[in-house]
Amino acid sequence: MVYDVAIIGAGPCGLAVAARLREATPSALFTDDEHIRYWRRFNRRETIENERRFQRRAADSDLGDRSHSGRSIIVLDAQSDEWMSAWKEKFRKLRINYLRSPLFFHPDPRDRDSLLAFSHLHSRTSELQEIPNVVGKEMSKHRVKKRRQRRITQHLRIDDRDRIDYFTPSAALFEDFCDDIVDRYDLRSVVVRARVENVEYGDLGGLTSAEGFTLATDQGAIFSRIVVLAVGPGCKPFIPIDSNLQLGAEPGSVCHCFATADEHCLPEHVLRKIENGLPTSVVVVGGGLTSAQIADLLICRGVTKVWLLIRGSYKLKHFDVDLEWVSKVRNHQMSVFWSADSDEERLEMLKRARNGGSITPKFDRILQRHVLSGHLAIVTHTRVQDGIWCGRSQTWSIRLSSGQEDAPLCVDHIIHATGAAPNIEKVQCMKQMLEKYPLPSCNGLPRLTDDLMWHNSVPLFLTGGLAALRLGPGAANLAGARQGAERIAWKIEDLLGKGQMALPEEEDSVLADGRGSQLRERERNTMAEQRSEYTGGFVNQFEALTLNEGN
Repeated sequence: MVYDVAIIGAGPCGLAVAARLREATPSALFTDDEHIRYWRRFNRRETIENERRFQRRAADSDLGDRSHSGRSIIVLDAQSDEWMSAWKEKFRKLRINYLRSPLFFHPDPRDRDSLLAFSHLHSRTSELQEIPNVVGKEMSKHRVKKRRQRRITQHLRIDDRDRIDYFTPSAALFEDFCDDIVDRYDLRSVVVRARVENVEYGDLGGLTSAEGFTLATDQGAIFSRIVVLAVGPGCKPFIPIDSNLQLGAEPGSVCHCFATADEHCLPEHVLRKIENGLPTSVVVVGGGLTSAQIADLLICRGVTKVWLLIRGSYKLKHFDVDLEWVSKVRNHQMSVFWSADSDEERLEMLKRARNGGSITPKFDRILQRHVLSGHLAIVTHTRVQDGIWCGRSQTWSIRLSSGQEDAPLCVDHIIHATGAAPNIEKVQCMKQMLEKYPLPSCNGLPRLTDDLMWHNSVPLFLTGGLAALRLGPGAANLAGARQGAERIAWKIEDLLGKGQMALPEEEDSVLADGRGSQLRERERNTMAEQRSEYTGGFVNQFEALTLNEGN
């Protein structure tokens, strides 16, 4: 069997793509892309006859014409035959009770506020936790007058009418919400546990007249017309090469937090010390929210002393990117991102927006309590300068680059909670594709088409962190899941023969007055200016939907 679409990865990004492919009437996001699609669908120069002609042409294509529900989809996941199993396992392991993202970031294509509606429908609004100091609190006229002459805090920029959006759902609520999406679009049975080892594009050996993909997995070969890669950063967790630990014949007690199945990331010799009431010490390397969560778990588990080593500064953020990239008015920042002159410029914008790992104010309060109790030490701008493992005592002797400690630290275990940067060259199953169809990259991020496609002639799509040069700083998070799914699904609908109208530039339209190409060009330029005015954020975007009413 040749599937229409094969999705590699059953995480939130993969779910967003699968659900969007099954949704015939997705809600609008009112981004620049959405307005372009509006003009593409409802251009006044397009007629019913043009629509029918395009449908007939699509029906004659090699890929055929299928309805949203009739398309065959298979989802391949290396860990489980269930949706979001790896995501759920990480939340369980770190005992994360609430998400970091606000309510309007989710994989449901039908409604932007569907997660909020789901919580009300099932009487679970008590599982919504407000994100403080994001939406400005109501103030009396006297306080407003006094603040006019003072600089308003930078993070208080959200319209108070959007207060309800800036709550975070509980992990249990979000999991049930995603299960509801799976059941609504009948996606429960499309996930297959299979590790993809290689992806090859070309002739399918007579299975179909068109070219397609052969996916070599540990469960056999899978054939598909289109492939979507939704695998996160694309590489396994690893200890940074600049860790400066002397890993000789005995590797020592060191691990990456996501490379071990143990719930507390603690080896047996440390657990024995805790059970016997002996003092223990652990070093956690990392400056993001995960490192803070691990430090809290270790102390709650009974570790006497935890050293949190942060290579940069200690940063506090509600989200892992600046608020300008998270709020509903992020279109302004995204328009700047999309209009950048080069991918190198976009890469610099990505670095500035994320600016390394950060910790939420909620966990900052937890860490400060541990600091006051003496169980936690936070050391910033510090790296492990040297580390020697003693197999006899089963301890590390490490020196820090900051020089705050005169004598070497003697610790029982080292945990790396460092992130992994997306890199297409480290995705093992893409090695052959890179050799046969070379794809330029920028610091490991592939230079995809605007539709998140490998090449215009190769229907391989990437979403998640690997598509950051096209989706922006939120690509690796829930913020980019739905945005990426929308772009990919729109192009897939064209490739699979859905009756979409061609862009005005692609197919000439017949004008009633017959004044020829000069009028068409003039109208096209006028309409482009109107689109720019409304999608650029200078006026009410919703008015763009009424520009052609009555024509």
